[in-house]
Amino acid sequence: MEKKGNIWGKWLYWFIFAVAVIVVYKTLDNFSDITDWIKGIFNVLMPFIIGILLAYLFYIPSRNLEKLYEKTKCKWVRNKARAISVFTVYIVVLILIILVIQFIIPTLARKHCRLSK
Repeated sequence: MEKKGNIWGKWLYWFIFAVAVIVVYKTLDNFSDITDWIKGIFNVLMPFIIGILLAYLFYIPSRNLEKLYEKTKCKWVRNKARAISVFTVYIVVLILIILVIQFIIPTLARKHCRLSK
């Protein structure tokens, strides 16, 4: 009796092994379709990933500014410390973007024009 159970166990083992080999083969056979699907998912998720990264990067200075604003003597500033700190961080980032557009991009464009001549 034990041998029959053992035979079925071996057959089940080899069947599962064969199915796993077929799954791996079909996965590698359709690898371009799988990579296209992964690229599509990544393209859909990219705005969310960028938003999460920006929120995290803006949170760090905002938290420090909020602590600084909470130490002020003005009650209105203490009560609205978080909103003021977020607004301050946004203004600083906007100023940095404007400075990059104003100074760095024209310099790079001039260098590129000189190199192309």
